[in-house]
Amino acid sequence: MRKLVAAVALIGVALAVALTVYATQAGQDRLAGNWKISFADTGELLTIGLLQLENKDGKLSGKIEAAPKVPPLTLQSAALDGDTLKIAFQLQGMPWHLTLHVPKDQSKRLTGTLTLDGAILPAQLEATNDKTAENIQPFADIPAAKGDFKEIKEQVAKKTNELAVFTLASQLVNAAINGNVDAADLKLGLNPVLQAARNYGSWRQEFMLQQARKLATHAKYAALAEELARDVMKEPADASGSAQLRCLDIVAVSLDKQNKKDELATVRSRIDELEVVGHEENEKTGLGFTPAKTEGRKGKRPVLVELFTGAQCPPCVAADLAFEGLAKTYDKSDVILLQYHLHIPRPDALTSPDTMDRASYYGENLRGTPSIFFNGKPAAGGGGPKPAAEKK
Repeated sequence: MRKLVAAVALIGVALAVALTVYATQAGQDRLAGNWKISFADTGELLTIGLLQLENKDGKLSGKIEAAPKVPPLTLQSAALDGDTLKIAFQLQGMPWHLTLHVPKDQSKRLTGTLTLDGAILPAQLEATNDKTAENIQPFADIPAAKGDFKEIKEQVAKKTNELAVFTLASQLVNAAINGNVDAADLKLGLNPVLQAARNYGSWRQEFMLQQARKLATHAKYAALAEELARDVMKEPADASGSAQLRCLDIVAVSLDKQNKKDELATVRSRIDELEVVGHEENEKTGLGFTPAKTEGRKGKRPVLVELFTGAQCPPCVAADLAFEGLAKTYDKSDVILLQYHLHIPRPDALTSPDTMDRASYYGENLRGTPSIFFNGKPAAGGGGPKPAAEKK
């Protein structure tokens, strides 16, 4: 009897393994073909290239072709893990990662998240019969929503299956604030978007935090902002200290606006603890290279190095780390390091009237972020991802 039970169990395991292999194989077969890669960012829909996938010997492989006016793309890997498709590719040495949901009922449009240098954006793969990327239009503006809150709400409800919905939903939040709309009405307007965002992986949390940050500073919407931030904290996501800090910072602002002093004190205590953790995590990550210590400069006067950067600026990463590396390379008597934050490309909490005044001082010589000045003269222009920091 025991032998019979054992044999049945063994057959069951073998069948389960066979079904898993078959399901994976079937999923990869469905993914074979040509796909347009698109993502949304700052009011634009960008279709950067054509991904060609094939299922060869039980493994996904293929190539990627850049759209016109887009720098060359290099496919590094493609793998299906359950119902998640993971694509890694490079653009100008910068690693880009796509994580997409593969539904069981269709595979003509896959939605998910694009991550690059810490930025998180909504992305999609759309099946196409195109054999080449030469006819792809890479850049298209997402039309601004028209009308009042009620009209924009109707537009949002019709666009839940499009990447543009997140841009429209952000405009819906702005319209609610400007129109003094009830928080309950705004929540109802956002619900379809938050539901649609569930197929976009970690972008859903990013979108919720972006809207919560805008709402937290307004007493009328502070409770809704707190609810959004706390919902993000409940979901499986990045458990790092810096990720938790981001949520708690929004909660703290919203509690302050709601005059919930006791809860605010508790949250601020937790923030203090996590700031220590976040600092330790940052130290472990390091610069990504080891700066060489110099023996000192011959000149008597120190060099003034000024960096204009932004917390929301992906290309600024290389410049930020290189700037930090200078402090480890030169003695304090050799170099004076000043860093200014600007609202480029998005609002930056570290920007101040002083940084804006310094930017105005340089006028047309300051052409965005990152910008670097040595003794008042622009030099070493451009930025890049973390791997470019040492060269920078």
